[in-house]
Amino acid sequence: MGLVCFDMDRVLVDHLSTWQWVYDKLGISNEESFNLYNQGKLNEWEWIILDIDLIRSAVEDELKDEYLRSLLDDCPMMEGWRECIQSLLNDGHQVAIISGGMQESARQIASAFPSPKKWRRRWGGGRSLHCC
Repeated sequence: MGLVCFDMDRVLVDHLSTWQWVYDKLGISNEESFNLYNQGKLNEWEWIILDIDLIRSAVEDELKDEYLRSLLDDCPMMEGWRECIQSLLNDGHQVAIISGGMQESARQIASAFPSPKKWRRRWGGGRSLHCC
């Protein structure tokens, strides 16, 4: 039928952003790098690097992928998100998540809707695109 695209943060995820969820759990703030980015003093990649360094500084041991992913396990979702996506799929639509949020959350959402289609990479650059 058609393609329906969702942003993730504040659309499917019931929080300011998935990045903010991680910052809140670690008790840190990225206000400084956020302001630099908004002033045009950082590009998106520079901002991401500063934010990852900020997260690393808040972790006692070496930052591991498994630990970072685990911080998103209890990230709050909007009420009715599953039903919304499932109804779109039932009506024959394709559904995509296009977001600058944490890729793990997009993966978790997409994983709730298994597909018989062969898996193929569906993301690139600094934005993730996951299809349900």
